Amino acid sequence: MSKVLVSSDHHANWEALKYWFSYASKNILPFIIAGDVVGDYNFEELASQKNLSLPDKYTDNENTKSLRKLYEDILKFHAKKFSEYIEEFQVKTYFLHGNHEPITFGDMVKTNLENKELFVDMNKTKGFIEISKFNVAGISNTCQLMPFLEVLYSTEELDRLFPHQRTPSPIITNLTKDKVSAIPNPEDDYEWIRITTNQSIEELDIFVTHGQIGIGAWRKEKKANELPTLLSAAKLSLNAKLTVDGHLHTTHTMKNDLGKPTIRAVGNNAFLVEKLTDGKLTIEQLESSHPYDARGGIKLKDLQLIKSPIDKFLEE
Repeated sequence: MSKVLVSSDHHANWEALKYWFSYASKNILPFIIAGDVVGDYNFEELASQKNLSLPDKYTDNENTKSLRKLYEDILKFHAKKFSEYIEEFQVKTYFLHGNHEPITFGDMVKTNLENKELFVDMNKTKGFIEISKFNVAGISNTCQLMPFLEVLYSTEELDRLFPHQRTPSPIITNLTKDKVSAIPNPEDDYEWIRITTNQSIEELDIFVTHGQIGIGAWRKEKKANELPTLLSAAKLSLNAKLTVDGHLHTTHTMKNDLGKPTIRAVGNNAFLVEKLTDGKLTIEQLESSHPYDARGGIKLKDLQLIKSPIDKFLEE
C-alpha cells in the first residue's frame, strides 16, 4: 500500500500549510500541492502603503519598475517561506504552478533549498512522476491572471512569465466523455508530448490540475461557471483513476464532467490518497483546526525579511 498527501490554494495561510508539512513529516508522506501557495490578493493595498499607484495600462516608467520590484519581493518572500517548510520538515514536495505563480516560482523555491532533491516542479517533469508507487502527471490548465499583472508587465513579458497560462493546446468546452474520447489526441501539443511520450496513459493513477475539467463544484448546491479546459488536460483526466484540482476555494469530492472521480482540498484541508495492493485508490478527507482566508495576503513588514544581493554580499 502507498499513500500521498494532496492539497492546494494555501494563499499565504502559513499556519495551515505548516500543519500539513508537519502531518506529512510525521506520517512519512510525499506532499502534492496543486498550486497557489502565493497570497497576493492585497497587492494594491501594499502598493498604496508604499505610495505607489497602479496605472490604467502598462507603461515602462519608474513607477512601474517600483511596482514590479514590490511584486518580485512578494514572490521571493513566498518562495523563502515555502522552502523553509520543505527544509524544516524534510518532506518531498511536488508542486504544480497555479494562476498566482509565474513559471519562475519553482526555481525560486529550489534556489533556497539546501537539499534540492526535496522539491519537484511538476510543470517541468517529463513523463509520469512516480510518487510512492503512484503514476502522477500535472498540467496547470488555468488562465486567470491577477488583473494588476496586466499593468506591471508587457504582453510579451507575461507570455514568458506565465507560459502555463498561455499554452497553445486546443481548448474544449461543453465536455462529455464521448466528446473528449472522439477527439484525436493533441499529438503536437507541448504539454501532451511532455507527459505522454513513452508512457501509456491508461497507467496514470493521479492527474493533477490547478483548473477544473469542465464545470467545477463551488458549493454543494452550486456549480461554478465553466472555465476553458485544455484538451490535453481533459484527455489525461479521462484516463486517470483520480483527478486532483484546485483554484476554486472550497474542498470537494465529486465527479467531473467526464464522470471521473475528482477531489479538491484547499488551505486547511487535505486528502490522503492511498493505493491498495489491487491498484484501486481510496481517499480520506483531513481537516486542520487552523482558520483559512481564501483571499490571503502578506504584510509589508514581511518583505523586510527579503534581502537584496548587495545585502547578502555585505554580510559575507
